[in-house]
Amino acid sequence: MAGAVLATGGCGGDPFLSQQELEKQSFRALTEMAGESPAKVECPERLKAEVGQTTRCVLTAKDGGQIGYTITVKSYDEDSNNAQMDIQVDETPMPPAQGNAGT
Repeated sequence: MAGAVLATGGCGGDPFLSQQELEKQSFRALTEMAGESPAKVECPERLKAEVGQTTRCVLTAKDGGQIGYTITVKSYDEDSNNAQMDIQVDETPMPPAQGNAGT
């Protein structure tokens, strides 16, 4: 489990954590957790900065293996516009992608 503090974006309305910011900060946190950086991380969408909100992302290792992880908003401070995040990595890697089977 790793944590990160993210600044929210957006003017007025509900604050959101951008897809790019989620990827950037989770890359940093996961690198710190594992002691080496992944090849890439991908998050599919922005995340509302509200306690309990979650999104699923995917880490791709340098060897091509993939593992999913969940980002959860743990707290949000309206005054500083920062959200505290928790990152929980799945216990098992994702199965390898199947090639062009059935062609």
